[in-house]
Amino acid sequence: MRYSNLFGPKNWFAIDGITVSFPLSCSLSCVLSHMPNKERLLRLLADIMSARFESKVAIVTGGGNGIGAAICQRLAADGARVVVADIDKAAADLVSDGLESSIPWQVDVSNEAEVQLLVEVTTKWAGSLDFYINNAVQFIFGDVSAVSDTDWDSALGVNLKGYAFGIKHASEAMIKQAGKAAKDQHKGSQYAIVNLASNAAVVAIPDMLPYCTTKAGVLGMTRSCALDLGKYNIRVNAVVPSGILTEATTAYAAGVGMSLDDVVNHQSTHMIIQRLGKPEEVAAAVAFLLSNDASFITGTTLNVDGGYLAR
Repeated sequence: MRYSNLFGPKNWFAIDGITVSFPLSCSLSCVLSHMPNKERLLRLLADIMSARFESKVAIVTGGGNGIGAAICQRLAADGARVVVADIDKAAADLVSDGLESSIPWQVDVSNEAEVQLLVEVTTKWAGSLDFYINNAVQFIFGDVSAVSDTDWDSALGVNLKGYAFGIKHASEAMIKQAGKAAKDQHKGSQYAIVNLASNAAVVAIPDMLPYCTTKAGVLGMTRSCALDLGKYNIRVNAVVPSGILTEATTAYAAGVGMSLDDVVNHQSTHMIIQRLGKPEEVAAAVAFLLSNDASFITGTTLNVDGGYLAR
């Protein structure tokens, strides 16, 4: 695809042989009115937008379902090559099969050796690693008297240690790549890590002590790693979803002894936007934080919660 002066300062642009001229003060609707073969041009512009992550490589843990699957699909739609990493191999296979350039990989993120292998496999397959998304999660229900030592190990292993292992090995690969890029005079390469937290990191939820505790830890980890990795041009941010309708909503309903309908209705009443969110809406926020549009954003938290935390 060839294009010139696209959204430049002059009153024309050309794309694949289509030249569009318009008044300098023209609005977007005015520009559209001046387009020959408007439908074709819109398709071409959509192709440009869908290629914003072209040549980028991403790992998404917990990519086999829910928010993780939506993130994989969004990044692939934007042109990235995606490793769908999940402890559930069948789920990872299913998501990966639906993507244009992807491989599935079974991983237990609480096992550092497996996370290290995940990163090594990715760089061997794709030649690089640009994005790492920590999304795997372990739900443990119970209050302080009910949660066992094994429960704590499980929650901490996935929700905190697993995230730390991912950041450690992904950033090591990114730093190594950045060094090679500098030698090749391709400075300015930017890498990004996004951690999925939860509103439970900020607001207590009854009978979910390990989950609340570990998700709060994710926010601290995000800020600390952003500080430590910024000098390597690696950005680290967190997304805080709340009230997103996924398989996890069903698990939560079962864990607290409520019907799914009751949970949906109850949670919706707490949103400024009176509905539950979609996994695709979280995926859009993740894609933004990974993109160059967020090139000056690191160590921060983006709430995707229908206004829940604004109350």
